[in-house]
Amino acid sequence: MANKPAGDQSASRPLAEAILDALTAHTAALDPDGIVVALDASWKRVAVSPSLLMDLSTGRDYLHHLDHAQGPDAAWARMAARGIRQVLGGRRDHFVLDYPVEIAGTTSWFSLTVTPLLHPNGGVVLSHLNVSDRKNAEQELAHQSLYDTLTGLPNRSLVVDRLRLAIERRLRTGACSAVLFVDLDGFQPINERFGHAMGDRLLALVARRLESAVRPGDTIGRFTGDTFAVLCESVTGVADAQTVSERLRDVLRPGFDLDGHELHLSACIGITIDDGALDLDAETLLADTDAALAVAKRIGPDQIHLFDAALRDAVVERMEIESGLRRAVDRSELRTHYLPTISL
Repeated sequence: MANKPAGDQSASRPLAEAILDALTAHTAALDPDGIVVALDASWKRVAVSPSLLMDLSTGRDYLHHLDHAQGPDAAWARMAARGIRQVLGGRRDHFVLDYPVEIAGTTSWFSLTVTPLLHPNGGVVLSHLNVSDRKNAEQELAHQSLYDTLTGLPNRSLVVDRLRLAIERRLRTGACSAVLFVDLDGFQPINERFGHAMGDRLLALVARRLESAVRPGDTIGRFTGDTFAVLCESVTGVADAQTVSERLRDVLRPGFDLDGHELHLSACIGITIDDGALDLDAETLLADTDAALAVAKRIGPDQIHLFDAALRDAVVERMEIESGLRRAVDRSELRTHYLPTISL
């Protein structure tokens, strides 16, 4: 077998560098000791991070640099160093780390990928790719899944999640919470008369006013349609919840000016107190609050009603009657009797 020309090995280095320079990610190769042995041109041109993506040259100990990083991204640098060592040691076949970088007051996101270097002596290949667009899209999707697009308030899912956390804190600390449902009176006629677009604008204005009435740390969200939910944590009892309810009603009393129309709204409010007496879960607390709201709406507009044990018994009884009637219909157990109308 003929020997390869001596110039082949030296010719392979410019080829390797050309391949690295063609990659979109900032790419480098490390030997088993963490020493930089190859670097692409894009990495040489940038120094956007004092730790993970610094302006390096071959011969630098990258792992040593990460171990001794200082500043806001030092924790990310330590995580990167651990991941690189795991791949170098064969304990992982790859490592990926997404980390933020502050550039001119704007947060950019990079993704570090570490893969084994296919070389007899071992080593790893590092690539840093700017993934800010992907991260921003992920954050936007996460925001849309948890917040109402119309009002910007937490949606039902986030309110329920925070209620579950409040219940867990109550189990640990004994702190009471209150759940309020705020249902707008007379909103539907406004929606029908002026259209859904104006109705949506009105809901957004209502949301801002309700936000101003709750305490710092409380959660207010849009639950369904024109019903808002308020979670008040660390309340001392019914008095605190009623005080918040009064403030919520008060902020709605001034008229809303939309396109020259002065619109007036009031609200009915249902309240449930979670003091741990019955150790209720989130869904039961929400159902109780909805039942209290239904009573307030039956009494009339601009009413507040507090859920109590008697109302729970009535709700249970109503559910049992409805269930019994459904079973009776399915089993043909109902008979109809007609009473004659007699003129005396």
